Amino acid sequence: MEDDDLEQALVEFNKVLFYDKSIPEVYVEKAEIYIKLCDFSSAISCFKKALNLRSPVTNQSSQEWTERMNSLFFMKGLTMIEEGYCNDALNLVSQITSADIRFLYLRALAYIRASNKDLAFEELDICLETDPFNIECLILKGKLLWSIDKIEEGNACFWRAHEVNPNHHEVIEFLSIQKPRAEEYFKKASKAIFEGKRAAAFDFINKGLELFHDMTKLLLLSASLHRENADFDQALTDLERASKFMYSEGLENDVTV
Repeated sequence: MEDDDLEQALVEFNKVLFYDKSIPEVYVEKAEIYIKLCDFSSAISCFKKALNLRSPVTNQSSQEWTERMNSLFFMKGLTMIEEGYCNDALNLVSQITSADIRFLYLRALAYIRASNKDLAFEELDICLETDPFNIECLILKGKLLWSIDKIEEGNACFWRAHEVNPNHHEVIEFLSIQKPRAEEYFKKASKAIFEGKRAAAFDFINKGLELFHDMTKLLLLSASLHRENADFDQALTDLERASKFMYSEGLENDVTV
């Protein structure tokens, strides 16, 4: 193992098992070698043997091995789905009794790839009931909603994902799509204000904010209009919302002043 000679290490560990098949740590060592060799099925088999030998199940090492094995099940299932073997992935996941939310996500993904969107929604709803802040489930549900033309509901899932982690790469991609569209409404709202069409300006602002929540430019316009109407509480609310993105848009001075 120290020389990174994995094949020879397997030979030596098998020699140990020839004399004594009751040492769980040997199976775990073999599992780690199989992981390095990308043989997930063999690694899972070794972890199963180790867990059958180790008692009680509450033992800390047993819990660690179980978690390791479940991670391998997830990786193997994900690989199957990516290769188009959705039914095989579903059969694999059905063998697992763990309540780990990753396997609910995996089932949902397999159902999507198998074009069974109704069952995918069911799995994702269970996921989000268990963990409302699971960003991968939120993103997957958002995409699934888009695929059935429920654009606003899909966007809402992405905005919830944004609240969880604004730096997630798919959230950043979502913002890069939404921002230019919201910018168009900013231009229309600005033009409407210049022409004295306050109602139309509010309408454009609201449409822009539906696309890009808390967009600083749009909220500054909204605050300005509310000040004109002496609605100072709403103007202050707009400015507080505007502060969320003011640094990224370089408008912190405008909001603060």
